[in-house]
Amino acid sequence: MASPKNKSRATHRVAKNAQSKKTDTKVEDTVTPPVVDTITVTEKAPKTSKKKAASSVAASPSKQDRVVLSPEDRERRNLMCRISGYLRRSEDTFKAVSLVLNLLEKSNSTLKADELWSSVSRYDTKYYQNVYKKRRNSVNPLRLANVKRPKTDYAFFTKDTYNSVATSNKDANFGAISKIIQGMWVALPADTRQKYADLAAEDNLRYYNDKKHVLGMLDGSIKPKTKADKEIYAKIQRSQSSSDDSKTSSD
Repeated sequence: MASPKNKSRATHRVAKNAQSKKTDTKVEDTVTPPVVDTITVTEKAPKTSKKKAASSVAASPSKQDRVVLSPEDRERRNLMCRISGYLRRSEDTFKAVSLVLNLLEKSNSTLKADELWSSVSRYDTKYYQNVYKKRRNSVNPLRLANVKRPKTDYAFFTKDTYNSVATSNKDANFGAISKIIQGMWVALPADTRQKYADLAAEDNLRYYNDKKHVLGMLDGSIKPKTKADKEIYAKIQRSQSSSDDSKTSSD
């Protein structure tokens, strides 16, 4: 049998639970549903620097600025691209075309070689001359062997006096300093000038011996003995073989 004290506690607990349920139902009836605001979520654009943005704007012209080429103009542009490729690939082709254009200029006074070049290729003659000059230098055995060209007597004099003239004339530029050195060279005594002439003669002899040594290694009259000579000889052979391969592929 439960004691009257425990019974009173149980009845009190039941009454309290029933009262709490009533209050919960009243609160649910009175509380209004929350208003949910619609939020538009936009994706963030990738960050780009100002330089890239400016370059992209400059590189991509608007549709109004774009020029629509006709089929004839497009075909002419493609033909000029192919001709430019042929001229850039073979120096003999460039010389033949330039000779023909020069002959046309001489035969007709109204025609000019520069204008004819603009109708044949996208580049002028100086561009092709620089291209073939770089190619010749890339396979030149004396350049590959780092054989420096001989200096003149005036070059030796300039090397000796340039620093002193530049320090005494700090505000002068390179052209003004060169004029001062030129005046000093003109007023130089004959015996002092002979000293620089002897230096130039020695350097010219050095260039002749180095050139003879490198060309002798190529024709087989001189065998490369030192490690430096063997490296130079191998470098020249590699460059010449690569140039021969490029010529055969172009042909």
